[in-house]
Amino acid sequence: MDTPVMDPAAKRALHLATGAAAVDTESHIAAAFARSHELPFAAFRVVADSARRRLPPAASVALTPEGKIKRAAVLASLARDPGQLPALLRIAVDARTAFRALSRGRRLLGLGLAYPDLGELLLDVP
Repeated sequence: MDTPVMDPAAKRALHLATGAAAVDTESHIAAAFARSHELPFAAFRVVADSARRRLPPAASVALTPEGKIKRAAVLASLARDPGQLPALLRIAVDARTAFRALSRGRRLLGLGLAYPDLGELLLDVP
């Protein structure tokens, strides 16, 4: 998907329609890049928000396209609706746990990400 799915009912509907266990909003971009450069690609993802959880509005404005946190946008959203703070804190804890799992997986795969000739492959990219 190109945008996050915020509502649990929408997540359930997507699951019923596709069988998907999660909604990924980034890997298709990397996959398209890899395909256009004839590079091997595999996604290694973690899930930070369960299908049962509704994401607070602040989460939808929190990140730039580059993945940086837009603090002013989050604070503005919280100022409009302070009641979303507990849900935002829960997703922050879940995201931290997910990123730790991702980091552990990355360490386990090693520098070549389990691709033994990655250095050689990178030299072949025009």
